Amino acid sequence: FECLPDPLVRCIPKHWQCDGRKDCAQGEDEAPSKCRTKTKKGTRSRGSLVDTFRCLPNYFRCPRTRTCIHMSQLCDGFVNCPLDYADEGAHCRNRACRSKKCPENMCSETIQGAVCYCPEGLESNGTHCTDLDECKYGSFCDQGCNNTDRGYECSCVDGYIYVPEGNCKINIHDENAYLYVANYVNVEAFDLASHLDRYNTRSNIRRVPVTPNHQEPGHGVTMLDVNVQDETLCYLERQSSSTQPEDQSASMLLYKLMCVGLKKDRKTWEIPIPYPLNAHSSDGRTVQQTDIKSFARDWLSGNWYFSDMAREFIFMCAP
Repeated sequence: FECLPDPLVRCIPKHWQCDGRKDCAQGEDEAPSKCRTKTKKGTRSRGSLVDTFRCLPNYFRCPRTRTCIHMSQLCDGFVNCPLDYADEGAHCRNRACRSKKCPENMCSETIQGAVCYCPEGLESNGTHCTDLDECKYGSFCDQGCNNTDRGYECSCVDGYIYVPEGNCKINIHDENAYLYVANYVNVEAFDLASHLDRYNTRSNIRRVPVTPNHQEPGHGVTMLDVNVQDETLCYLERQSSSTQPEDQSASMLLYKLMCVGLKKDRKTWEIPIPYPLNAHSSDGRTVQQTDIKSFARDWLSGNWYFSDMAREFIFMCAP
């Protein structure tokens, strides 16, 4: 669990959250919005996390599980919630649906009472069935998603081809399929289609430089991540510098997060990291505090995640 910056970002083990003890400086690990607290004789005791899991519209969640079944499967004579048979039982004899005014006359008896639902591709707003925007849920398509009337269309970026169930796989015969490699000196793109010529015989793979070569000693590219949605490649540039001019052996690592567009213009820019990768001692000298081993970018949220081996935790930077 990530605490709010105060001033540094601190992460605590997940099981420390909602344990009745404030471990974050501002107590957000025990916030009422995140914890369902149990009390005994006025004394606060260990609580539990608030369950935020939700099923998609027109689906019923089996209690105490993350199993979702379609509303039409309720009271159909077949058990679909094996834990407690919540989809079948005495509630199926209720007749509350007869008096409930559902938009499409589609209603199911549940253990919570009569619930309206809509045809496939629609969702209920309380009074009408409106188009369901599948794309906002982020689980229907692997890459691109376009909402349509009562449906959706998945798409793949250049270098990938669409396969059933909303997935994309790399197309090694597409001229735009590349493998990007950080080799410390620079970032190179390996053209995966170049190893096959027009006669479908193997040849050498074409290598295309993406970033300039680093000629300075101690400078280099150590890791990268690609966002196919906005066609950008970001890499971590590591620089070795001396903390004491008179002692060249006392060196430290400095980090810069750089990005480059994968289109023809190859525009390059730096993304400031609001996390103190390097700390300062009381006498003004810079001392090594961080050793980043890997990083990744979340396509959906845009958040950056860095693994810090020196401090033994993972920290996040939000866009």
